[in-house]
Amino acid sequence: PRRERLGLGAQAAAALNAAFNRHLGLPLADLVFADDGARGALEGLLHPRIAALSRERIAAARRGPSPLVVYAAPLLFERGLDAWLGEVIVVDVDE
Repeated sequence: PRRERLGLGAQAAAALNAAFNRHLGLPLADLVFADDGARGALEGLLHPRIAALSRERIAAARRGPSPLVVYAAPLLFERGLDAWLGEVIVVDVDE
């Protein structure tokens, strides 16, 4: 499951269930992209967990043989996530 690949586990799944259980049957993406409050709630649940996991994995990668880490993140600058990355190289290509 995706939440396990992100390392979010059962705790995040339970929080998501509690926050969005009343919307069962409606795809979560449909809900959060139509409702700013729902999107904010989802981001509030997931973003801190994803950021912590990202910092942990980046720190581990930096201890490895390569001095570079590739980190692809939507809204990197808009959310201030670049602050803890050090140097950032942006690659922008057409589809």
